[in-house]
Amino acid sequence: MKNRSFLIISIVVAFLLLYSVYSSGLAKDIPLKISNQMLWEGREICITEILRIGSDDFNRENYIFGSISDIAIDEAGNIFVLDSINSRIQQYSSDGTYVRTIGKGKGAGPGEFLRPRSISLDGHGNIYVADMNSLRITKFDPKGGVVATIKTIIQPIEMAIGDDSDVFVTGAFDVGNYKIYKYSGSDGKLEKTFCKEINKKSEALLIANIGGTGRLYISKEGYIYFSFFYPYLIQKYNQNGDLIAQFSRKVPFYKLPNLDRSGKIKDVLTGSHEMAALPTGMLIHVIKNIDIANHKVNIYFDLFDKEGNWLTSFSHKSFNSEWRGKVLSVDSEGSLYLDFWEPFPHIRKFKLTFPENSQ
Repeated sequence: MKNRSFLIISIVVAFLLLYSVYSSGLAKDIPLKISNQMLWEGREICITEILRIGSDDFNRENYIFGSISDIAIDEAGNIFVLDSINSRIQQYSSDGTYVRTIGKGKGAGPGEFLRPRSISLDGHGNIYVADMNSLRITKFDPKGGVVATIKTIIQPIEMAIGDDSDVFVTGAFDVGNYKIYKYSGSDGKLEKTFCKEINKKSEALLIANIGGTGRLYISKEGYIYFSFFYPYLIQKYNQNGDLIAQFSRKVPFYKLPNLDRSGKIKDVLTGSHEMAALPTGMLIHVIKNIDIANHKVNIYFDLFDKEGNWLTSFSHKSFNSEWRGKVLSVDSEGSLYLDFWEPFPHIRKFKLTFPENSQ
């Protein structure tokens, strides 16, 4: 009897020790850093436009965009523009000269798109396109040929490519979930899902129903950043899916979507709009707020350092007072690429000059 009791006690102790080790690595133990004040208070960032791509001249068909869904830039400065209406990828050189068209147009066949949403590049020059309506990611080689297709279990919307060509993706209307799906770069199989849920279930369902699935980006250093649509929270992961940091800043106007008397979504006033990481490790996160009382839309570009400290914020008016786009991309030199819709769909490239001793 004593031996049996000793065995039971030993098993219980071992279980508690294992649980203690496991729970110590859970996301709840990662501290949340919330900044209350900008570190660069009173210091301005100089923003200079240096390039435009786009036209409404029918004689320049390769410069006409129907709907700019996403932009990717390779190490050589080549610019890849995903056009969801024309179901194609337009490639341009670093000076904006048209190079070629990739993709076979609208359809469900190899190299065709139904509703392309995101484009990403890997370190070998391969091009990845996430198609929401086809529930797949198409991989093109550097010559533009289809080499692989990854079937997804969700409508892929946000996508980023890891160091081993692993594909990280989030799903549109992924009801009840805030998840990042990791697909193997070697065989395209789903390896794991991860992301620390922070919303109450009712709030998560509400946000998912409006497609507020958050933003996803992989930095040059290989860190995965994910921003929740609500609340204002950015999480930082390694490519194994381990949470290593989470941070935010105080935003008084950040609120859940409003509901009418029947419980249906009435309006969405606030949310995560876009995100990108600079080569220095700094993170740009864009939030959008609709000011109903004053009949205007405010879009703020928040800049964080690699430790998650809030450095500064600047308005979309720094680029153009009418900017309402949803695409923000960064090249290897730290220049920003944004989509504009007036007077016709086009892209603008901006150079950022930071205050002295701020890098």
